[in-house]
Amino acid sequence: MLDVAAAELVRRRFGLTADDLERIATWVDQAAIRWGLDGEHRAHFALADELANTWRFGLDRLLVGVTRAAQDDRSYAWSLPIDDVDSGSIDLVGTVVELVDRLAAFREAIEVASTVSDWVSALGAALRTLTEIPLTDAWQRAELDRELATVLDRSGGDLRLSHSDLRSLMAHRLGGRPTRANFRTGSLTVCTMVPMRSVPHRVIALLGLDDGVFPRSGNPDGDDVLARRPMTGERDARSEDRQLLLDAILAAQETLIITYTGFDPRTGASRPPAVPLGELIDAARGTAALEPPTDGHLIPPTRRHPLQSFDVANLRGGEPTPPFSFDPHALPAARVLRATLSAQPAPKAGAALSVEAAPDARAGAAEPAPAARERGGRFPRAGLALPALLPERDGRDVSIEDLQSFYANPTRAFLRDRLDVSSPLEYAPRPDGIPIALDGLATWQIGERLLRQRLAGAPIAAIERAERQRGELPPAALGSLVLREVGPRAEAIATSAQRLLPEVFAGPARSVDIDVPLGGGRRLTGTVDRVRGQAFASTTYSSLSGRHRLEAWIALLALTVGTPTRAGPWTAHALGRYGRSATAMSLGSIDVAAARTFLTDLIELRDLGLRLPLAFAPKSSYEYAKVMVATRGRREGLALAQARKTWEHHHDNGDPSVALLYGPTPRLDIWLGPPSPGEVCDLVDTDQAPPSRFGHTALRVWRPVLMAESVR
Repeated sequence: MLDVAAAELVRRRFGLTADDLERIATWVDQAAIRWGLDGEHRAHFALADELANTWRFGLDRLLVGVTRAAQDDRSYAWSLPIDDVDSGSIDLVGTVVELVDRLAAFREAIEVASTVSDWVSALGAALRTLTEIPLTDAWQRAELDRELATVLDRSGGDLRLSHSDLRSLMAHRLGGRPTRANFRTGSLTVCTMVPMRSVPHRVIALLGLDDGVFPRSGNPDGDDVLARRPMTGERDARSEDRQLLLDAILAAQETLIITYTGFDPRTGASRPPAVPLGELIDAARGTAALEPPTDGHLIPPTRRHPLQSFDVANLRGGEPTPPFSFDPHALPAARVLRATLSAQPAPKAGAALSVEAAPDARAGAAEPAPAARERGGRFPRAGLALPALLPERDGRDVSIEDLQSFYANPTRAFLRDRLDVSSPLEYAPRPDGIPIALDGLATWQIGERLLRQRLAGAPIAAIERAERQRGELPPAALGSLVLREVGPRAEAIATSAQRLLPEVFAGPARSVDIDVPLGGGRRLTGTVDRVRGQAFASTTYSSLSGRHRLEAWIALLALTVGTPTRAGPWTAHALGRYGRSATAMSLGSIDVAAARTFLTDLIELRDLGLRLPLAFAPKSSYEYAKVMVATRGRREGLALAQARKTWEHHHDNGDPSVALLYGPTPRLDIWLGPPSPGEVCDLVDTDQAPPSRFGHTALRVWRPVLMAESVR
């Protein structure tokens, strides 16, 4: 791997921008480039015939994608095109191919290099073809050429070196050299702890003493004989770092400042300091009798700084802590923030928001809230502090995609669409090895593609060939095993679809444009795809859930209201996996006036859900409404028990958005308060309406769906 400086020189050589690098990374991921340049490279591992996941394999897909787009109903003999290459990226594709070709030439040169002369020649050619240095830094290349010439002259050129020998030699030749430094000039001096550890200074600041970073914990080299049998008295990097810290502490004459990352910047989870620093803090507290701090004027040895520079805690002066900020823009920003919060309208009667709020560590809170400590988990705080009801937004057009996305996860939509807050996601680095065992998500993606192409009429042989060309299957027999497991299930769903709904899947799929006036200048717009004849038909490799049912319901309402003059009524269908077979959910045709009423109510509830978090989760709310509708509202206790079971066992309470808003794994009780006036709807029978926000919202959304639903 190239380091940052070398990568920057390569980027300059080929004129790549940050957007270009991001596009290349996307192509690499789509082309499933994992390991190996070509088949010859893998010959050392007896995998010469496995060309998938190599660079040559991926570049072929990229070049084919320049000339044509990937189509599910078309088979490709050699390479599957990448479907994300437009005409404006042709030059960039050529640049990528040229870069990889030059890297391949360098790799071939160093594979056959054996003498110093061969190595120097290969390194010089690679530097000329792969890097470009600015004119102001041209001395660096001249210095490197001198170093290579010196190595060549002193060795005679015929000395044989291995790769590791060359790395050791060049690391010594190109390593940093000590120079005369202007220490003790009265200005700021930035250095490591080694050269200045014992030199006294008025103020000493040690930065980044995070746990896991300090002290050093490097792995011993395989050639280190002393590391095999360590003995007392030998050098120990961790002990030396502790001594460096002690020397730096004793060198401070007036002020000692030590910083470490105390909280996770995404979740606010507490992070401990490095072990030596923690011992120093404990010693300082014990020596100065600051544990616990009984006197309000005593300054503790640690200070928690807010994450944002414009936080009020940084700018509020007073004893014993003065204002702490050197940013001239922080003060006006904090004033605007305070004015914005003060100008929030008072909550309306009955519109209380049941969100358990606790101080945020990033705002300078000393300790987590007790409830947060009891629950534990990734999110140490109980939730976000929000006003009872956010102001209404200007009337905006609503797209069908926005409506379906909202009801798939209303809590996530509230955070993203209204607060511009994304729920934290675990970082998932791109795999750099050949896939051997696929996880559930990768298997589901393959099943979705197999099902979609099978319904499009593609033959099994062409579908399997396309999957192998995609590079996401394990190699050889392992990939065949995955296809033998996923293929029959996808085939069973496709067969069941044609058997259960022959009149629907007899014709090709198409898209229908929707433009419906909602009144007040607002419109519902968008495109409903997967339309066959007079029906919306969606198929999925997974089991049917509330999200799939709501997607079909919204599509049916939009088609009924948006295209009422079409011949014949509209219907909607959703098919999913059920064991080794399939199950189908069908929604019958409804009156245009009723469809407009239901659609308008869903849009009004979405508008409310963007002002306060909606008490709705597709899975749990569906289970609740299903029992309530089946029992005509007489078994509310049973419905609530079923909803609790789904909420806890099917991980509705483990959704990252729910955890960010309410704390980790909250109970369903967060939504069992009385409904606000905006959540009460005439479509729900008030005589049988449940007393909670959760129950009322569940029936408001799901009762029309369940009344129109039939399952086969």
